[in-house]
Amino acid sequence: MAMTVWQEMSDLERRMDELLSAWAPRWALPAFSRLGVGMRGFYLPPMDAYERDGNLVVSIELPGIDPKQDVQVLLEGNELVVRGERHQRREVEEAGYRRQERCYGRFERRLPVPEGTQESAIQARYDRGVLEVTVKGAGRRAASEAKQIPVTVAQG
Repeated sequence: MAMTVWQEMSDLERRMDELLSAWAPRWALPAFSRLGVGMRGFYLPPMDAYERDGNLVVSIELPGIDPKQDVQVLLEGNELVVRGERHQRREVEEAGYRRQERCYGRFERRLPVPEGTQESAIQARYDRGVLEVTVKGAGRRAASEAKQIPVTVAQG
């Protein structure tokens, strides 16, 4: 029986996963997810960060995620950290895919906040698949702390 293009793609994806798993340590695999090919177990949700009314606002798309069970919002040093996991539904996992573009797995997004930010200044709200985290008073301070870094050009 001849292989279909979908079977060939699935076989290639499986072989790439095996190769990467054997070559790279487990902690390094998320860096490969940006390739967008064959990586399972890591999810990079889209994020916007902007200023509103003097506050830093971080908006992250997390559709299909239970924010009470699968999302953590943390303040680690001078970083706002949003981490969690997007689970694949069990009944779909057993299906024979022709194409799979949705990503599932662990995720973590980090964003610097001004030094001295207190956890009491941070509010998180989940509405219709979007997590919005507001850091009160951090918008203007974060913007004013930006510093230009000169770029040197090599000769020759």
